[in-house]
Amino acid sequence: MITTARRAGSMTRYFANLVLDRFTRGEGAPPAHTYLGLLTSLPDNNDQAAEVDAPEYSRQPVSFTKADGGSTSNAALVEFPKVKSPWGTVVGQGVYDAFTGGHLLIGSVQMADGRPWPYIPLPDDRMALEAGAIAFSVGAKSRTMPYFENIIIDHMLRGEAYTPRRLYLGLLTSMPNTRGPAPEASSYGYSRRPASFRRAVGGHTTNSEVITWPTAVSPWGVLPGMGLFDARESGHLMCCSSFVDEEGNPDPIRINVGSYAELAADEFDMSLV
Repeated sequence: MITTARRAGSMTRYFANLVLDRFTRGEGAPPAHTYLGLLTSLPDNNDQAAEVDAPEYSRQPVSFTKADGGSTSNAALVEFPKVKSPWGTVVGQGVYDAFTGGHLLIGSVQMADGRPWPYIPLPDDRMALEAGAIAFSVGAKSRTMPYFENIIIDHMLRGEAYTPRRLYLGLLTSMPNTRGPAPEASSYGYSRRPASFRRAVGGHTTNSEVITWPTAVSPWGVLPGMGLFDARESGHLMCCSSFVDEEGNPDPIRINVGSYAELAADEFDMSLV
């Protein structure tokens, strides 16, 4: 399973579904615009969050820097209108896909300098966030790779071109670190297998069909996990998952001559929230 802990600066389930369907199914499109709003309550498990409600208040356009290591920040100054009436207590920020209404994409974006919240705007205050003041990371604790995290940001938040690709599952001989190569089975007869995915629900998706690797004609060795790649050969590792038992403990498989690996439908679970 690939998981990202829900925390400050995390995707909402709506946005996670949009991302997963875009990259695993080739559906949908990036938001046309992004806006920063001020929240008076943080998103709950249903992506519901309260926003400042005052006559002079409005969301402000926000653009993002090119992703680096799965992280980004606001690329330019974001300035909100001068406070004239009570705004309440601001507990965080949210990125939306519309000037009004629309969908919350990212809840409680972190201050890059660790500035504490909450914040109570006073009359005549004008909240201004310098370039680089707010930060968003796809998920440093997940088994998503920086390559995938970077294209999520650059395509979905910056509108950079990306053509969805056919995805393949491969068997790994050891689990890679976030920046290292993916050590993959390479014995004669081994190959990655095409993978298709269900429509994302609740911020996660699973493989929609049984995936079977060829019968081994030479030993493939001990395999602790799987990797999702964007090409049949070479390409990029997007994320990986360890084989685990029913209690969640590591449970590597061994492929000898005459045996094969098979993955049941819904066994590869890819989650972003």
